[in-house]
Amino acid sequence: MLKAVSFTAVVLAILLICPKAGSVVISGKVPVNSESRVKPKPKTLYPGRVVRSEEDNQAKDLRVESSTVVFLIPKAHQELPRPAKRVRLDQLDFTFIPHILPVQTGTTVDFYNLDAVFHNVFSFSKPKRFDLGRFPKGSFKSVTFDRPGLIKVFCEIHSNMSAYVLVVETPYIAIAGSDGAFFLADVPPGDYYLKVWQERGDAYQAEVEIPDAQNYNLNDIGFGMLADPEKLFE
Repeated sequence: MLKAVSFTAVVLAILLICPKAGSVVISGKVPVNSESRVKPKPKTLYPGRVVRSEEDNQAKDLRVESSTVVFLIPKAHQELPRPAKRVRLDQLDFTFIPHILPVQTGTTVDFYNLDAVFHNVFSFSKPKRFDLGRFPKGSFKSVTFDRPGLIKVFCEIHSNMSAYVLVVETPYIAIAGSDGAFFLADVPPGDYYLKVWQERGDAYQAEVEIPDAQNYNLNDIGFGMLADPEKLFE
């Protein structure tokens, strides 16, 4: 009997066979707080806004495999690849999809409304404050995230809706699996800070050296826990 093979496993196999010249394919495992494995259904309203929420009960309790983001920041200054394309964050079934969107600094995110009602997108987060107003189904509005940091995103009309845009100054970003496993492709050899952010868990950081090798495994890393998760973006 043939066993099912995940899409991630197929992509990883391709990357291991055909890495970019002069770069490394990295695999490894990071610590995952048990509370970060599943996205809970929101229970409280965000502060400071008057909302109408008659449609809130239509929101789906989407469960995700992981809410752990892993990224590499070079220790020494180097020219990094810049964002080559726009990305999108959808509003569908009264839910932001994906719930967590990690992007490189300078990325433009298109917020699409795919529901048959008006939606709004706003954030009071310090790295990027904005309010896109209300817009109907089939339309979108855009924001360029030009400063690193954690951006908490909400909808003014539907208080159950929330998402995170995680803005980091690197293209070497991955979403870890529920067991903490991750991989990163096309990483140049060198010295890096390996950083880990979790939605409902802890923040970690480690110093790692990526050798000039085709493939490299980063298991058994000695992580230090950060008391202030905002330090991840420095």
